[in-house]
Amino acid sequence: MTEPSTVVFQGEPGAFSEEAVLSVFGDGVERSAVPTWRAVFEAVADGSAEAGVVAIESSLAGTIRETYDLLEEFFDRDVRIVGEVSVPIRLALLALPGETLAGIDRVYSHAQALAQADGFLRSRDWEVLTTYNTAGAARVIAERGERRAAAIAAPRAAELYGLEVLASDIQSGVDNRTRFAVLAREGAIVPPMAAGHPNVNGWMSLFPLPSLSACFFNNGIALPPDCLPTGLYTARVHTVVTDGVQQVDLIVPVAMTVEP
Repeated sequence: MTEPSTVVFQGEPGAFSEEAVLSVFGDGVERSAVPTWRAVFEAVADGSAEAGVVAIESSLAGTIRETYDLLEEFFDRDVRIVGEVSVPIRLALLALPGETLAGIDRVYSHAQALAQADGFLRSRDWEVLTTYNTAGAARVIAERGERRAAAIAAPRAAELYGLEVLASDIQSGVDNRTRFAVLAREGAIVPPMAAGHPNVNGWMSLFPLPSLSACFFNNGIALPPDCLPTGLYTARVHTVVTDGVQQVDLIVPVAMTVEP
C-alpha cells in the first residue's frame, strides 16, 4: 500500500494553516504541524515532507513579510511555490464549557488574529496576550483547564479541544481572507491538488525586467509594455492594507541573472 503523502503546516491542529491544507489536498494526506514558518521550509527543503503550506498575505493585515524573506532564503535550496489557496478567516472566542463573556478576564491568540479582532476586543476591558498560534491558544486553555480565559481561533478548534464558542464572527471586515502558498521542491512529485488550485510554479521565481527604474507596476496591476526580456530579476512585492484597500508597498529586487 502506498504511504500517504505528508504536507507540513505551521501551528497546531485546528489552525487556519491546516484548513488551507485540507482545502488544497483534502483529508487524504498526512498532515504534520510544526511551530514556525521556517520549520515548514526546512521540511520541504530536506524532503521530510512532500509539500508545505505557508501564509503569504492577509486581506486585512497585508503581506506576511517573514514568508517572503524565507522564500528568498530557500530559493537556492529549490523550494518553490506550486499552488495557492485563499482561506476565509472566521474568528471565534473560545473558552471552557460553562464560561461566559462576563466572566472572561484575559484573551489569548496570535498577533495577527488579535489585530483582526481588534474592534471586538476594544469593546471590553480584557487583558490581551499574544501566543504563537490561534489553535495553540485554544489547546493551552483546554489542557490547563484555565478558567476566566478565552482564545481567539477558528470555530473548528472548539470541536478539537472541547471548548465552547462564546462569540462568533468577531473578525473585522466583510471579507477577511488569508492567502496561502503551497510549497514543494523543484521537480518533486506533489500530492494531487483539488480542483480550483492550479499549479503556479515559479510565482516567486524569475521575471524579465530590462530596467527596474523604468519598469513600475501600473497602479499595482501590470507592467508597462516596454518591459521586455533582457535580464531576469527575482523580486518580491509587499502589500499594505489601509481601510481594507490593498496597495503596493514596495518592490525589492533580490537577485538578478542576465541572459546571454
